[in-house]
Amino acid sequence: MRCEGNNVVRRGSFAGVVGALALVAALMVVPPDTPAANATPVEADTIPVGIGPEFVAVDPASGTLYVTNAGEDTVSAVSATGVKSTIAVGNLPEGLAVDPGTHKVYVANYWSNSVSVIQGTTVTATIPVGKAPYAVAVDPGTHTVYVTNSQGNSVSVINGDTVTTTVPVGRGPYGVAVDPGTHTAYVTNLYDGTLSVINGNAVTRVVGLQEGVTGVAVDSATHFVYAVNPTALKLNVINGAEVSSTNPFGERNPHQLAVDPTTQTIYVTHFYANQVSVISGTTVSGVVSVGYQPIGVTVNPATHAAYVANAGSDTVSMLKEPAGGASVGGDDSAKDFNGDGSADLLARDSSGSLWLYPGNGRGGWLA
Repeated sequence: MRCEGNNVVRRGSFAGVVGALALVAALMVVPPDTPAANATPVEADTIPVGIGPEFVAVDPASGTLYVTNAGEDTVSAVSATGVKSTIAVGNLPEGLAVDPGTHKVYVANYWSNSVSVIQGTTVTATIPVGKAPYAVAVDPGTHTVYVTNSQGNSVSVINGDTVTTTVPVGRGPYGVAVDPGTHTAYVTNLYDGTLSVINGNAVTRVVGLQEGVTGVAVDSATHFVYAVNPTALKLNVINGAEVSSTNPFGERNPHQLAVDPTTQTIYVTHFYANQVSVISGTTVSGVVSVGYQPIGVTVNPATHAAYVANAGSDTVSMLKEPAGGASVGGDDSAKDFNGDGSADLLARDSSGSLWLYPGNGRGGWLA
């Protein structure tokens, strides 16, 4: 993918297929205006990265942010203090995931049919997988890695630096998410409109959804599984054997999503509207304007900050609850108390003294 002005020109990635499916509907829709007073969180920072960022992951222990730059075949690593490194990987990097126990990062290289393994800022291994790998998820308890092979109709299961199993799934496997409590992986199949449920090394159940289903996420606290469909404009909720669907988005096409398991807040990107919906339960509690063409989104469970990759802006938006938890409008100065451009936190101790905790601009706090 490369960027020309404000237009993203893709190199035939799987995300482009989904864009084509939803394009006709999106072009006929004028996204509704963002409410004057958004519910929390808000866009607290904008982080420049490489060309065409598509997916993002975070190491909760170190606070390091990893971003795939599909337009230049690199990964940006941004430390909690803002130090930025650029790491060369395979051809057309797409999805990625961090193992919080080993601090390894796994990157799906779409055209290279491989997964790059990053430790720190160094590629330590390149693992051959199936055809056109697109999405990655890690089970932190077993250190098992799941990779969707979008043109191979399969999932590669990686242990260590080796593919130990290849699991057949539906047509066009797109997204993948893992429930760490049950060690279950969930795979959305774009063309089948199904959800493959993987336990161990086999599909144990197939859930019928709708053709065109894309992103999937798991709430590890409730074990609910959420999957979005940009063509049907639906949020699917899978609770064990119970499946329900709703459309809380109006006419904004959903694309990818992530869940904060502590707050049960769901973040959904809208590629054509340049927005992120913030969902509580199945109700949109706020809509946040971000950069151009947002795709991937992740949540840092340690800070509750959400990060959104804006493919057309070459940036990542950080979404965070403003100081005091109050809703604010579009003026970020309302939470920047020391004027350094980062959101800060005010707190009062038991003696009545007021303390200022300056934000570091990356989801954490200075002294």
